[in-house]
Amino acid sequence: MPSERAKQSLRQALASVLGDRRVSQRELARRLGVNQAHLSRVLAGQKAPTNPLIEAIAEALSLPDDYFIETRVHRISEALMADPALREEIYTRIKRPGRRRSAGR
Repeated sequence: MPSERAKQSLRQALASVLGDRRVSQRELARRLGVNQAHLSRVLAGQKAPTNPLIEAIAEALSLPDDYFIETRVHRISEALMADPALREEIYTRIKRPGRRRSAGR
């Protein structure tokens, strides 16, 4: 069963963590060595966070490196790209039955 945090985006989870730890965006930006305006745009959903930034956020807040769901998704994607058998197994599990396309389409 997924934990509650595994259901939250970086933006949602980070808002809770920052509040719980009483860390401001400005302080987090300082710890990360990034511009506070850039971090604000990421947290507002105006700019997509990179995986290295997400991992740095976790480290700066002393969280597990896979705390944020985006990191987990990234790692799953990397594993699927690296392992054709795993990719096929997962695809077989999730494909929709009965949706065949004819060769003429």
